[in-house]
Amino acid sequence: MIDGDKCLTYFNERPGRFPEWINASSHHCLVGCLFCQDKCPQNKKFQNNYREFDFFSEEEVKSIINEEAFEHLDLNIKIKLIKLNMDVYYNVLSRNLKVLL
Repeated sequence: MIDGDKCLTYFNERPGRFPEWINASSHHCLVGCLFCQDKCPQNKKFQNNYREFDFFSEEEVKSIINEEAFEHLDLNIKIKLIKLNMDVYYNVLSRNLKVLL
């Protein structure tokens, strides 16, 4: 059984500050975690299933880190975020990028 109150995904997908007990080195994904998914035997057949995506330029990343309102982002950034289904997490992307960089 997984304790949801200790799940990194739970904290990096919701707004607000990270709890003090989460070590900065624990952060390894922009959204989500994947540790549980990697260990689950049911996921073995999907582990090499990935898709290519467009990279974000330094300027695009700066726009996200600076918390520019989604509606004011450059159209290309919005398209990339939507293609990756990251538009729904836009409210936490700036915070999460900052802990990863």
